[in-house]
Amino acid sequence: MRRKTVYRRWTEWEVEYLRREYPNRTNPDLAEFLHRPPRAIKLKAHFLGIKKSPEYLEKSGFKKNQFKPGHAPFNKGRERRFWASDESQQRMAKGQFKPGECRPSNPNSRKNKPIGHERVYADGYVWIITEQGRRQKHRVVWEQAHGPIPEGYCVKFKDGNPQNCSLDNLYLVSRADHARETRAALSPERKEEIMKKVHDGRRASIRRDRLLIKWGLEPEGKIVKRLR
Repeated sequence: MRRKTVYRRWTEWEVEYLRREYPNRTNPDLAEFLHRPPRAIKLKAHFLGIKKSPEYLEKSGFKKNQFKPGHAPFNKGRERRFWASDESQQRMAKGQFKPGECRPSNPNSRKNKPIGHERVYADGYVWIITEQGRRQKHRVVWEQAHGPIPEGYCVKFKDGNPQNCSLDNLYLVSRADHARETRAALSPERKEEIMKKVHDGRRASIRRDRLLIKWGLEPEGKIVKRLR
C-alpha cells in the first residue's frame, strides 16, 4: 500500500524565521530546527523568492568551482591526441558522426519526423506534423478548406469516428452546442453519475469555504456568495 503523505501548514512564525535565517544558514540546519525535510525548506524558499546571500555563497565555497566569464577550457585549440589517451580516443570515435553523416539523437522523436507524418494517439485522434508543429489532422483539413476556426467553435465528426478526417465527414459547431449534443448522447445512468460528482464537488467547496472563514484565512470584507 502507498504511504499517505501528510502535509503540515507553514505558520506565520515559521515563514518569518525562514525569511530572516535562510540567506545565511544551511538548509539542513534550518530543516532540523523547523522539523521539516531539507527539500521542504528549499521549495518554500523558492516559492517566497528568498536566496542565499553573496557572503554566504562566498564563505561556503559554492562559487569556487564555477567558470568565470572569459574562462577558456584547457583543451581549447588543441588536438585530441595531445590531451586524451589512445583508449579514450577510441571510445570517443565510436559515437562520432562520420563525414557526411547526420543522425538524429532520437529517430523516434516527433521532432525528427518529416512534415506530413501522421500518428494515431491514445485519445483516438489523428495528429499530423505541420510547419507550425504537431496538430490534430481534422482541424488542419477544415482550416485548409474554410480558413481559421472561429473562437468558441470546434470541428466534429458526422459519423463519430475521429480517424475519418475527410472533409465531407466534418462540420463546425459551437462549443455550447457541442456540450448539449454530448450531454444528449449520454445514458441516464451516466448523466446521474456526472450530476452526483458535480453536487459532491459543490458541497466539498462549500465546506472548504466555511472552514476558511472559521480559521480567518479569507480576506476581510470578502463574502462567499454560496454561503448566503
